[in-house]
Amino acid sequence: MFRPTPGYMRAIVVLSVCFSGCHSIGPATVGRDHFDYNEAISASSKEQMLLNMIRLRYGESPMFLDVVSVIAQYSLEGSLSASAPSYDRPSTLFPRASAATRWTDRPTITYAPRTGQQFAKTLLAPLRLDAVFALVQAGWPIELTLSTTIRSINGVLAHDRPGDAAWNPLFLQAIDVVGRASIAGIGAVRRDGERMIYEIHEEGASAEGTALVSELRTLFDLDPQTDEYEIVASRTRASRRQIAFGTASVIDVLSILSAQFEVPAEHVALGWTFATVAVEGPGVDPNGRPPIVVHSGTALPDHVFVSTFERGTWFWIAEGDYRSKRAFSFLVTLLSLAEAGASAGPVVTIGAGG
Repeated sequence: MFRPTPGYMRAIVVLSVCFSGCHSIGPATVGRDHFDYNEAISASSKEQMLLNMIRLRYGESPMFLDVVSVIAQYSLEGSLSASAPSYDRPSTLFPRASAATRWTDRPTITYAPRTGQQFAKTLLAPLRLDAVFALVQAGWPIELTLSTTIRSINGVLAHDRPGDAAWNPLFLQAIDVVGRASIAGIGAVRRDGERMIYEIHEEGASAEGTALVSELRTLFDLDPQTDEYEIVASRTRASRRQIAFGTASVIDVLSILSAQFEVPAEHVALGWTFATVAVEGPGVDPNGRPPIVVHSGTALPDHVFVSTFERGTWFWIAEGDYRSKRAFSFLVTLLSLAEAGASAGPVVTIGAGG
């Protein structure tokens, strides 16, 4: 007859505690998952933006698929089985035993494609003017922000025709004087309830500042009897106490900037896309360098900021090109602002645990 020894009983107790005890694994995953998912979503957002700009360059419609939620589910299970030796075996033998553990990681990721009304609201509708000036107040370069997002000031168009690469000199002058006034502290934007007000601070200004105020009022044909002017989202204004800004859509912004990307000459020869547009204006240096420099080639170099593969070609922004990286990050931020207030579309939930 098998009689369990004290050592045998102690082994059974220890194994039972190890495999049947409750262990909390959730807190230990936060530090790892929080940053891993953040990095993965950030990288995919940049790649998606570049891919859609390339699609626009090649005459395709963009498609944005947004990550709505990420739910990570974990489980740790353990099992132990043991059987006593047969009656004819020595009682000093331990029973036959087996143990097993199973770790399961099953993240569920929910995506929402932008279609219908949401697509129109976030990509085709003009940008909200308060969002544009929020970017300026957040520290983005005013010339880059306004030249990218604004298409008219007091009825003066940025380009004579839609899609035209040539800038209207009067529009460029308006962008320049607003930028200089902002840097000098002469002009600033503030909110007054639902309204936005452009303030001119002339009191105590230097001779150079006074001349800048005069240039600002003359160029925008502003009423000299006041220092406050209402900013309106419109192509034209109702009075000289208003400044009218007409904004571009996100698609318009992406299309104009992507027209300056580098593409293979053979793609142009085949009629897949048009030749790269060389433009002048805010954000472009004297050497004709556009705000965002995107290279193309059959091989991807080391140290890239973002890249995508399309039509057998790599397109990328170099890691060492800070100016392009900053302008590209501006676009990602601009798209996020356009999303604010947009209604949610249909969602696609994918269990990504394998």
